[in-house]
Amino acid sequence: MSQENLEIQQHILEKLYKIRAMGAKHFRIDNLVRGVPSHVRGELKKEIENLIRKDYIRWYNRSKGALHLNLDKFPEIIEFLQLDRRTNP
Repeated sequence: MSQENLEIQQHILEKLYKIRAMGAKHFRIDNLVRGVPSHVRGELKKEIENLIRKDYIRWYNRSKGALHLNLDKFPEIIEFLQLDRRTNP
């Protein structure tokens, strides 16, 4: 996986973590994509799908495009975010 993909995944997970989108709280993909340059949006959506496959994030309401963090994988998510911070000061 390239460094750029890791940065996109980190951005997604940090955004969901900052707003505490876990359990009953959720965040819509539309709002996640907002603020990202248009040439990066396709990659962002691909990385969202990759994170769903890794089971780091789950669909909260698929018809509304809402996501939240998987609480079962929360320790792994925190480790992933801290690992990336150590490699990129």
